[in-house]
Amino acid sequence: VSLVETNLDDMAPNLIAALCEDLIEAGALDVTVTPTLMKKGRPGHLITVMAPPELVALVADHLVRHSTTLGVRITTAQRVTAERRLIEVTTPLGTARVKVKELGGKPVDVGPEYEDCRRISRASGVDLGEVMRLFSEAARKELNLG
Repeated sequence: VSLVETNLDDMAPNLIAALCEDLIEAGALDVTVTPTLMKKGRPGHLITVMAPPELVALVADHLVRHSTTLGVRITTAQRVTAERRLIEVTTPLGTARVKVKELGGKPVDVGPEYEDCRRISRASGVDLGEVMRLFSEAARKELNLG
């Protein structure tokens, strides 16, 4: 993968948010925004985009065209990822998808899908954090994760 980075100054926060959404929709693997202190003590933001090599030119062009930056830095990075799969878990509140993180083909952790839990929370009136906890516990039990 490649990292495309640039510093932004004097850009409205809602425009930065829209820029990040556009980059994800264009195929970026991840976008992070970090508050930073730029030269001459000016506040700004460092935006870092992780993208597959074939999208680097598109990402760089988008950053220059749709932000206050005058240029970008591009570096190559190695990426290590855990395997993952989705399972469906059912509790008295309903059914939700849960992401299972695996190493060497064995489950090591779980994370309930936010959108499913949000939908269930709204429908049931149960606090979102509690819904996520219930689905995590149910998935861990189903997978014998203790």
